[in-house]
Amino acid sequence: MKTLNYDEIMSSLTSIINGRMVRICYKTDLPVTAEIRNRGYRLMKIVETTVRVGVDYNHISSVIEKKANNEIGPNTKTNNYEWVINNKAKYNTNTKKNYVSIAPLKQGSNSRSFYIFVDKFNNQHIVENNQLNKNLVIKSYWKDSKPEIQTVSFDNIIKINGLGNNFDSLYKLFMKNE
Repeated sequence: MKTLNYDEIMSSLTSIINGRMVRICYKTDLPVTAEIRNRGYRLMKIVETTVRVGVDYNHISSVIEKKANNEIGPNTKTNNYEWVINNKAKYNTNTKKNYVSIAPLKQGSNSRSFYIFVDKFNNQHIVENNQLNKNLVIKSYWKDSKPEIQTVSFDNIIKINGLGNNFDSLYKLFMKNE
């Protein structure tokens, strides 16, 4: 599955005005249970959704409200991130990876997704949302809350702001290989 390279992502992010909504498609490895992982299996999720890019975390209304109600305390974690493009792209000095910073929409994101089950021989099988056995994934993954800001590794970006493979062609490609 082709992902965008560093220059393509940086060029796309530079062209996006802060706070604008864009479509993004990315892949992510789900945290499978130890039993599944030890048997050599993986579960990948392909997501296409609308997000906002270039959003300052401290200016999000829900964050401001949580701070006012003391629901968010001071951050005591070590921050290994350095902004490459303010509020859009950051570099983690610990993992040596670049990340896109996105703000998921609470509603109206028109999200679509499907899963790819990868067996120990690296064969890939598409799994529809309604056919996924949720017991393959650790329970904490299924919590309902969405983060105010999400980071997605550059390595996982398939499409952003019209650049890259679209969701429908990816889906058809995997269906054809079944």
